[in-house]
Amino acid sequence: MSEAEKKAKLMIQKLDQLRGKIPPELFKSLRKELQKLEKEAREADANLAVRNLQKEIERLRQSLSSVSQTPKITILSPQAGIKVKHGEKLEIKWETAGFLGEKLKIILFKHGHYYREIVTVQTDAGSYAWTISQNLSPDGDYQITLWDPATNAVSFSEFFSIIE
Repeated sequence: MSEAEKKAKLMIQKLDQLRGKIPPELFKSLRKELQKLEKEAREADANLAVRNLQKEIERLRQSLSSVSQTPKITILSPQAGIKVKHGEKLEIKWETAGFLGEKLKIILFKHGHYYREIVTVQTDAGSYAWTISQNLSPDGDYQITLWDPATNAVSFSEFFSIIE
């Protein structure tokens, strides 16, 4: 109960103590006005509560919206320690979440640095079979990187090896 509603109730109680001591028409008129004020205070409290609730719902909606829209790429394979030979296919798999662009770039890293771009694929493809070319030197320090140029979301695979 708000302060305004409490005051209106208290004034009604005090007015009730004056019943019979003031003219009946004046009593009825004052009581009616005080009851009207009490009702308005109650409705104002309800309206304020509804407005506050609407603001909180909007704040939560925006928070949830921003969480669900955060772009994310998760590389499922290659996994750590995979060994692949020249001429073999390496299955690159990924999952995405949030709002990403239409295309991803699959990039090869070597020793933690950009080595070369492999291909550009549709974001929702979820996988790509890459044939290991003969011109890549045998090494155990390769990584696949998926990058979305539209959002700058990026993900690195575990290290894998290319062997002869």
